[in-house]
Amino acid sequence: MKRRVFYAIVLILMAVSFNACEKLLEDCKMCELVKYLDGVEDDRGDPIEYCGATLIAKEALGTYTIGPNVTAKWECQ
Repeated sequence: MKRRVFYAIVLILMAVSFNACEKLLEDCKMCELVKYLDGVEDDRGDPIEYCGATLIAKEALGTYTIGPNVTAKWECQ
């Protein structure tokens, strides 16, 4: 009897965790690559929609250097 209760609890927890991941995958934003030359905005790329893990990866990149005096970062809204 204890074993059945344990398996039922594990099954319920698994079902709840799967539903929580769906929200993560449904989250979408429009992101564009913004380039800065000497700290001043120089160029904006076309907005592209990113969702789920790809969106999280874009937002986590932060600011990075792509050339002399040129930095870039993804801005998502």
